[in-house]
Amino acid sequence: MTTILDVAAAIQRSTKLEPLTPRWEATLRAFYGLPLREVDVANLLAATKRSEPRIRALSDTRKAKKELWCRVGRRGRKSYTMALVAVFEAMFGGHERYLVPGERGLIAVISKDVAGSEIVARFCELHARALGLETNWTSMGSVRILQIEGSPFGIACFPCNAKAPRGSAVPVIVADELAHWATDSDEYVNSDDAVLGAVKPAQAQFPDSKLVAISSPLGTDGIHYETIEANLGDGAESEVLAVEGPTWEWNNDITEARTHEIEKDPETHAREFGARPSGNEGTAFVGADVMRSFEHRDGFYTWEKPFLVIDPGETMDTFAVAAFCWGKPSSQLRPRMLKLPGTDYEYTPDRDANGAIQYYPLETRKLLSIYRVEGWTGDVVRSLGMEVIVGQIAQVARELGIQQVVSDQRGAPYLSALFKPHHLRFRSFPWTMPRKHESVILLRALMRDGQLLIAEHTEMQRQLLRYKRRIVGGNFKYGTPRERDDFAALLVTLGMMELEERGTSTEDTHIPTGHNLINHQSTGRHVAAGR
Repeated sequence: MTTILDVAAAIQRSTKLEPLTPRWEATLRAFYGLPLREVDVANLLAATKRSEPRIRALSDTRKAKKELWCRVGRRGRKSYTMALVAVFEAMFGGHERYLVPGERGLIAVISKDVAGSEIVARFCELHARALGLETNWTSMGSVRILQIEGSPFGIACFPCNAKAPRGSAVPVIVADELAHWATDSDEYVNSDDAVLGAVKPAQAQFPDSKLVAISSPLGTDGIHYETIEANLGDGAESEVLAVEGPTWEWNNDITEARTHEIEKDPETHAREFGARPSGNEGTAFVGADVMRSFEHRDGFYTWEKPFLVIDPGETMDTFAVAAFCWGKPSSQLRPRMLKLPGTDYEYTPDRDANGAIQYYPLETRKLLSIYRVEGWTGDVVRSLGMEVIVGQIAQVARELGIQQVVSDQRGAPYLSALFKPHHLRFRSFPWTMPRKHESVILLRALMRDGQLLIAEHTEMQRQLLRYKRRIVGGNFKYGTPRERDDFAALLVTLGMMELEERGTSTEDTHIPTGHNLINHQSTGRHVAAGR
């Protein structure tokens, strides 16, 4: 009998690459009821939370489990291992004897989108070729299928759609990144339980059918989280194996230290690399980092071209506006200057006890400065009218030498037409939930690394401290329901622009941090708007 370890060994002989790390090998040995070595027992003690006797009993029956549920950190070789399971089951799973004569079946690889499932299928293609098997791609409607020579089962790439897998014979379901599928069946047609509920009947004719669900974590709801929590430890169901662990325990090429270099934010690191699900609700920004972004700091920068960012509010009857620009740190040391007593304009270098001139430390990172923040309330906008408000925004732009305004897509054609007579270029960026999440991650990193400097503005500070992050339906959502968040939304729009346009601005003037440009006080006119 050919085992999955035999297939892995054949791939290794062909490619000279080890297809299974010790943690993955221990997991697959337990899943397929294969003998466990001492090193496997040690790995499973850490991954399953089971006692040693229960772990040793996993291989005693020599019977494979029905379901494998894994919660593994990013870059933990999840896709590579799912592909190995898919190829093994297609070629050596023994499911062909349950097909009707002439019938062909599918190994269903289901991801949040087709691109995700195709990543797994591409690894399947590499594994098959390493085994000396010919492959070709076909299609069934919109579904891409990898056909492997000699197998009656194709490996099909499905999005998480409750209708997609119907009508096919499916002995094995590979659920890729299941924790990131939609989770609320009352709100989402293609929720995790609806999709799995639709495809599982296709397994009915296969006594040895299997479900393999391997994912990095997200929040604390959904089938992936609930099933793993219920099956860690000795109380696990007899036909279910659940494992978990951080990236470095599953991928020996990545160290824990390296993951901390990549992701310095503790909460994000714990979720993405440490495989610990986030709470379903929290604040979007770290409070201490927000406060530090409003603190004055010394340094000298060459400032790039400035922009205005606007937030037109839900119904375009409120406006928040901010000016911003990037500063490139100067490579020249600058002396600290002290004002001479009894004078208004005369300065002298600051010196230490030995008479040596004291210098500002050299900065090494660029600085994003938000140096003017203004807002118009709904009542003001309605009384003045949109053309007058746009005229006032244009006046701010002229005062600051700004030629371009950026915004989200709300009312973009109308606003573009209003700004055109003022000779201001208008650009808009779509607000999508994934893009907002990327923007918040960028802003968190800028705050954490001291690269964001915001002029004093009490309301913006308050909103950033209270800006909420929720995990809903397998996605991150941001905002402060029933509260105003227009000034926080300004920064999110700015972050989306940076994601699109990083590295495109040009250097302009040389201004030290203490210059009026940075310390410009906002007007304090706040708007009552929200998303």
